[in-house]
Amino acid sequence: MKYWDTIPHESLSTTTQAFHKMNTLWLNNQGISWGIALKKTNELIGHFGLHSWGATKDQTQLGYIIKQKYWGKGLGSEILSSVITFCFKEK
Repeated sequence: MKYWDTIPHESLSTTTQAFHKMNTLWLNNQGISWGIALKKTNELIGHFGLHSWGATKDQTQLGYIIKQKYWGKGLGSEILSSVITFCFKEK
């Protein structure tokens, strides 16, 4: 989480609060978050989010976290490609 905007969560309570915040962003049309799962096993290995978008969604921040053992396998590029496609179709 070196470049993430929060420190690592120290408790389940902190993670629960973060999920509630993500849900609030979605409900207020201010962001969206997805879990990242492996295609073959459906194992949850990370998170991807879009947030801080303007009214027209043309100014958006993005970020993702993937378990370290999956780094360097092209997953970030695959995820980003899918999210960009989603953004242009949903905008």
